[in-house]
Amino acid sequence: NPNPNPNPNPNPNPIRVVWFSLTPEKSSRGGSAKEWMDIAKVFGLWHEQSRGAYGGTYRLWRDGIRYLLVNTRVSPFADAKPEAATVLRSAEIVKLMTPPPPPPPPAKSCSASSAESVSGA
Repeated sequence: NPNPNPNPNPNPNPIRVVWFSLTPEKSSRGGSAKEWMDIAKVFGLWHEQSRGAYGGTYRLWRDGIRYLLVNTRVSPFADAKPEAATVLRSAEIVKLMTPPPPPPPPAKSCSASSAESVSGA
């Protein structure tokens, strides 16, 4: 009896945890604020790091997937990070979460007959 669900994950709504480490912002300037802006833009979050967070943890949906973003510097859930999990820098998160650009359209080929008609020959 074949499995009717082509998804090998039995959970139809998996949760992906993204571990990151940023100093909570004290002002709108500085490296940490800039890094947060990069992460916030990718996930469509508020530009102020503390907004929408529960102790440095953010719950959200993106493209049908549940995400937990956990700031290991301030989140009470930081201790739950598996040893093998990597704490990502903002640039790594942006790179992983930004879809690649679409491929360029195929080049139009020019046949000999159309080239002759354009040149007037």
